[in-house]
Amino acid sequence: MKTWLVILFLFVQALSADTKSEKSDKQPREPAKTETAKTEPAKTEPAKTEPAKAEPAKTDKPENKADRPERPSEKPPHAVCIEVTRRIPSAAMPYNGPSVKTIRATGIQIGKRIVTDLENVRGAISLTVRQPDQDTATQGRLLFSGWDTGMAVIVSEEGDEKAPLIIPDIPAITLDQEFGVSACSDRGLEMVRLRVDRIYESRLDDSDVGRFTLAGVSALGSIQPSASGAPVFSSGNLSGMFHSGKSNYVMPLSMIQRFLKDIDDGEYNGIPSLPFEYQPLSHPDLRRYLSLPSSLHGVRVTRSLAGTLLIPGDYVTALDGQPVSNDGKIGTGATAISIQAFGSRKLASTVNLTVNRGGREIVVAVPVQPSADTAARIRSTQDRRPFFYSAGLVFQNLDYELMHDTKAGADSQLAYRYFNRVRDRLNDESDRDVILTNLFPDAINEGAERFVWAPVESVNGVAVRRMEDLRAIVRSSANQYLVFKFRGRSGLLAIDRPGIPEGEKRIRGKYGLPDSLSEAAR
Repeated sequence: MKTWLVILFLFVQALSADTKSEKSDKQPREPAKTETAKTEPAKTEPAKTEPAKAEPAKTDKPENKADRPERPSEKPPHAVCIEVTRRIPSAAMPYNGPSVKTIRATGIQIGKRIVTDLENVRGAISLTVRQPDQDTATQGRLLFSGWDTGMAVIVSEEGDEKAPLIIPDIPAITLDQEFGVSACSDRGLEMVRLRVDRIYESRLDDSDVGRFTLAGVSALGSIQPSASGAPVFSSGNLSGMFHSGKSNYVMPLSMIQRFLKDIDDGEYNGIPSLPFEYQPLSHPDLRRYLSLPSSLHGVRVTRSLAGTLLIPGDYVTALDGQPVSNDGKIGTGATAISIQAFGSRKLASTVNLTVNRGGREIVVAVPVQPSADTAARIRSTQDRRPFFYSAGLVFQNLDYELMHDTKAGADSQLAYRYFNRVRDRLNDESDRDVILTNLFPDAINEGAERFVWAPVESVNGVAVRRMEDLRAIVRSSANQYLVFKFRGRSGLLAIDRPGIPEGEKRIRGKYGLPDSLSEAAR
């Protein structure tokens, strides 16, 4: 076939050459017309060979696409049902141990992993995952707890714990936008419509760390608590994750993306905070007092942590090149966010601050990382709550559970201590105020009722900065008395140390407490 085509091509070329020679004595226009008319078949004939050459290339393309490992065939993000059995400890009565509860929840299947609301899996002792298009269920396990982001990642037996979680960018959520939520119920997956009724900046439920831009929503119909963790869709695209709790809101897709980037290296680092405190410069009297020119905008540093190169009196005018307004916001209009929210969006690293110091502009790189009070200001993911018991006295850490689940939240002194640990030089993550939270009245602890809900300052003159300090002092003391001093309360509490075993025996009999309660003090 190829030989015949070559012969035909040569014959046509020769014929064309003869024709040109015969017509050379005619007008210039005539050969042009004749040449064009007679060369068209010659051009057409070789073109016939191109499909034959192109056919192998066409068959190669689908094979190449199929062989590409970087583009696996995956389902788009979709809802899955999760059944979780978990232990729930009590801050009010930690000595009673945790209660056990089984709940139904929803998650977002992204690739081989599942993202869900952290509250669904706190203290989980078993996880079961059910795909909406399958009758069988598989066991799951918790991979990452975003203890300050309100999110967690789990994987089923059939999943790949090392598979990447990649989701596309979409436009920001807007007011009055409507979403569809695929939520699990007793009857399987159900679709519920949501409408955004406010865009606001706030902390998350179950965490006092960081500030985020959230979309407050109202349901256009009934919605079950099991919908928490469900994917939120707009025009068929994943837009965020629904949270049901103290308030109903949508965690925007940008929050999920930040969380996934954080765990990409195999561990979760947490929400960072900017290492300085500031005062807005929007009040005209303050600006006049400080003799600030109208051209200077930003915030005034009032306090900074060691090692940040900032000093009180500095004026921060930009973060990573983005101008800061006099009210402490970055951006304009509906998209403006506070400096705190800007810090919450960062991955732990550094941020470049543009600083006006004495009329001179400099750029300072400051570290951003989780604050030392992070552990105290998030709800624990553990299924048991730490406490210390001795002589009918129950001591606990001042933390999120104590502030939000007990009477401690109504105490102004404890609220100050809780929110200002770093300011009071409790700079280590393990430093925590230890609070007398419960009392079983007996002769051994007479007079202790006036110290309930107070932080322990010292025992036998030794400062108590964490529960381990308290436990070590009580265990090792050889003194006749254990003398407690409490912050903000006058007077002392003296406990006859040799009399503790007999006193605890009376207390167990009177209040029906288990023998194991006092073992930690021995």
